[in-house]
Amino acid sequence: MELVPASELPENQPFGKLVARVGAAYSYVKRAIGFALKGKVAAKVTVPFNKEAMHLAGREYPGHTEILAEITSTQDYAM
Repeated sequence: MELVPASELPENQPFGKLVARVGAAYSYVKRAIGFALKGKVAAKVTVPFNKEAMHLAGREYPGHTEILAEITSTQDYAM
């Protein structure tokens, strides 16, 4: 199973420069949650990602917890 198609990875990303296209973390987190909800994976592990880049890409979440809560319609949650 290919989790991150090569076509979705940013090409020629300048080292140390923050741009919106690197904010793809939201897409990857959302895809992992989808795999878990469908029973295709037993667990989802989180790693640090650049939230400022994610915000530049138009996804204004503080982090993984809020993404998980929204996608799963969870009202009562905490980290």
